Amino acid sequence: MLKTDKPATTYREQIGILKKKGMLFPDEIFAENFLEKVQYYRLSGYWLSYFEEKDKFVDGLSFEKIASIYIFDKELRNNLLYVIDNIETEVKSKIAYRFVHDCSPLGYMNAQNFRREEYHASWLEKFYRIANIKDRNRELFVSWYKDNYNSKFPFWIVVEMCNFNDISKFYNNLKPKVKKRMRGCFQHDYEYIESWLHTTVLIRNICAHNGRLYNRSLAITPKLLAEMPRDSNTKRIFTPILILKYLCADREIWNEFVKRMEKTFDKYEEWIELEQIGFPSDWRSLLK
Repeated sequence: MLKTDKPATTYREQIGILKKKGMLFPDEIFAENFLEKVQYYRLSGYWLSYFEEKDKFVDGLSFEKIASIYIFDKELRNNLLYVIDNIETEVKSKIAYRFVHDCSPLGYMNAQNFRREEYHASWLEKFYRIANIKDRNRELFVSWYKDNYNSKFPFWIVVEMCNFNDISKFYNNLKPKVKKRMRGCFQHDYEYIESWLHTTVLIRNICAHNGRLYNRSLAITPKLLAEMPRDSNTKRIFTPILILKYLCADREIWNEFVKRMEKTFDKYEEWIELEQIGFPSDWRSLLK
């Protein structure tokens, strides 16, 4: 018979449940305060990998370790948002510049530049919906183009009105001959850039929505260059982080990102396991 209801529990009762499963609580006041800030169910994703068997944790697992891993994961997401935000700006700038020179400022309206006309029509329809949204922060800006250019926005304006996911889909749907002409933007063949942008958008969305990265197997694996390491952990977060190195043209931004990562890892090294995030032991030199 299926259960139809589950009773609510207090923070103290939640601690008791975890104690029965073998979790250690050196400081129950800390644990109770932490559970008040981060609910039990959200935190449970971080202790799932520490079950030795059903309803029994491995020996020595403490609540402090789980809390530390959770905070580490939060800092990891913040570090990634920092560098991905800069990559998004770079990608939009590069694609806009190359596309308008190769295909004209209004070339995004021409279905002949795209592989799948139905995808192009859907993408264009979504853009027009975005352009017609009333937003006080850009209403004058949009109205000016509507009034002076009959709503025909040049592509360098379009990219600023679209999110990263839409730009990734735009690039993916371009005809190969168009993408080949744009190779100078990224220094790698378009098959790699398609995959890397798609992966970066996925990671960005996980981070922006406070999703868990620690002990997470990602749904996709990006296309890898011959020089990139390959092992059983390619579905963990390290592989997508490594491709960011190839997408980020601003070396100052990248070096700052690596410094932030080193600071985060140094702070939590006693609590985390590198294999849970797919990081090899030489990850610092690989990122540098």
